[in-house]
Amino acid sequence: MTDREELNRLRRKAQIQAQRDYWRVWYKQEEERLNRKYRSASHYVLASLIPFTEPNLKLAFKPSVFFADLNKLSAAKSRQQFQLKTIKSAYYRTMRQGLVYLDEDGMPRLTTKGHRRLELYQPKILGKNARLLLVFDIPERLRHKRDKLRTILKEFRFQQIQKSVWESRYDSRQYLYEAIKEERLEEYIVVYESVVLNF
Repeated sequence: MTDREELNRLRRKAQIQAQRDYWRVWYKQEEERLNRKYRSASHYVLASLIPFTEPNLKLAFKPSVFFADLNKLSAAKSRQQFQLKTIKSAYYRTMRQGLVYLDEDGMPRLTTKGHRRLELYQPKILGKNARLLLVFDIPERLRHKRDKLRTILKEFRFQQIQKSVWESRYDSRQYLYEAIKEERLEEYIVVYESVVLNF
């Protein structure tokens, strides 16, 4: 191999590496953008039913891109890749949960419950020194639900005091109860409304 051929081979190798680096950075930025814009895979699926939104257009014209975005959201939220079959089930789960219905033309439409789920949740602040205190003891065999609960608590503006003790200044009881019930974790969680005592 001549010096010129060796130089060309090294250039091609450098170009290929630069392209890989570019796409890695792009993918990471796209994943971060989706996570800032959508709270969960279900939120993204519900948004796809609103005409002319980004997810709606992707679902209509580029379904593979829509499901790839769902995969990015799910992977980032749980730090693992899911099979496409699992991601598609999130789409149909919204129908089973009563968030979506099919109209007389067979077109999916959001229910009132679906619209509420999409609304940006703005909890009210509790009284001056009042706090919601949540304590849980979820068995290791339900670790995935425990991790999901921690994600939900962060969304509801709870702060971790200890591993299984969280507090919040915001009144999110109604939504918190729905989330706990949906995950069937009632027997493992106790929620208190407390007052901070200043000494």
